[in-house]
Amino acid sequence: MMLYDLYQEKCLQLIDRIKKSKSDKKAYTQACYDLADLKVTYYGQFHYPECSKLAKFYDAQLGFALRERAEIVDKLHDLGIEIA
Repeated sequence: MMLYDLYQEKCLQLIDRIKKSKSDKKAYTQACYDLADLKVTYYGQFHYPECSKLAKFYDAQLGFALRERAEIVDKLHDLGIEIA
């Protein structure tokens, strides 16, 4: 299980990588994918009873992260980069 502090630290590192790579479209899009994938990994680890407010929150966040990652995968494919 990834703790929130580690998640935040990794997010900040990836955001910094995104900022530094804005001039290189492939590196920028890959860094965006890595951030979206991190979000999917983090929010996908929580399993609460469906009726709980936490379950609704984490499900919503996971859904958003999955859509974000799917959009970035499309951009990577447009650039000719395959995700393993």
